[in-house]
Amino acid sequence: MLKNLSYVSIAFIYINLLGYIFHFYVSRHLSPEGYGEFMVLYSLMLTVGNFSGIFTVISIKTMSESENREAVLRYLRLFALIIGTIFMVAGVISSPFIKYFFKISYLPYIWIISLTWIFMFLVAAEKGYLQAKSHFGIFSFVNSFELTVRLLIAILLISSGCYIWGALFPSFFCLLSVFILLTIINKNFKGSIQKIPFKKLCKIAIYASPGGFFIYMDDIFIKRVFSPEMAGLYASASIIGKSLILFCMNLFSVFFPKLIENVSDNKIFKKLIIKILFLIIAIFLLAEIFVLLWGKAIFLILFGEKFVNAFKILPIYIIAILPLTLSIIFMWIKTVEERNIYLIYLHLILYFGGFTIFNFTDIMSYLLYIFSFNTIFSLVYIRTLFHTPKNLP
Repeated sequence: MLKNLSYVSIAFIYINLLGYIFHFYVSRHLSPEGYGEFMVLYSLMLTVGNFSGIFTVISIKTMSESENREAVLRYLRLFALIIGTIFMVAGVISSPFIKYFFKISYLPYIWIISLTWIFMFLVAAEKGYLQAKSHFGIFSFVNSFELTVRLLIAILLISSGCYIWGALFPSFFCLLSVFILLTIINKNFKGSIQKIPFKKLCKIAIYASPGGFFIYMDDIFIKRVFSPEMAGLYASASIIGKSLILFCMNLFSVFFPKLIENVSDNKIFKKLIIKILFLIIAIFLLAEIFVLLWGKAIFLILFGEKFVNAFKILPIYIIAILPLTLSIIFMWIKTVEERNIYLIYLHLILYFGGFTIFNFTDIMSYLLYIFSFNTIFSLVYIRTLFHTPKNLP
């Protein structure tokens, strides 16, 4: 497990370096107002696209339980294509409403986002196969390749004057490239197909789907809550904070197959959970110390003097999203256990509702809501994990 954690950690550092360069380049060329709109679009793409993460979870869970992983992969490829196409069509049809609701300036921006959703589903199924077989070295290489392609295409298009379009299109192009690469690596096109009972797929999907919505939900609403300039400042701080969440998710992906294998052994299962929680808290603590000591200089190098006021948000933002990160981890653990589904969706519905109902006066009240709401639910999740009998729904 230590070797796999090393693969994932090294790749994530490289990926985040490229990610920061990407956002550094985009923010400097789009200005705070343009960058704020890009982040709304980017967050919309990833929030809905993260629903495709159910295929990663389904792949790992079903393949870990199956003797013929390749047959399961072939079935999931077909299923991912169908679901991805449905999401794309739905995105195109609802694009006028999305444009109006989130105050997007140009309708085709939403069309390119809708197109990326197909490949997010297809790529998720392929990556899940690698993780199920514990090929984390190849998995880490593929993720690094994906972000490298995105950065290079973004620099090419934005330097050619493509503005927001030049920041969005690279995500589609790199997903297409990664999908081609993964199909070459994974092969197994011919052979039997092991159909997974639809009821089982739905059950796993119901558990796995909410987690992805939580990561980018706060960024989706920033243009509705704040001025265009303030939205851009918030976005620059949040994109760094999001890297912490994603880093923890990547590390958790190493533990996930082990949790599935040991779900029936209560002692080992709880020990793994405790290790995960301590690891995440330690990561956030180190990140907060680093930001307070050296963060400002690095932040200004990344985003420039126009975003100097955004750095004040960052240390508080990191604190605010720690309970959010723990909540997402707990949701994935609940996916392994396949219980407490009502609690997960109650969390999602109430959290989303708060962003639409509450009148946030400033960024601090916005962050206080994120912190306090997810702290309450984190405590509830902990209680269900360590105090609820395993046979409860």
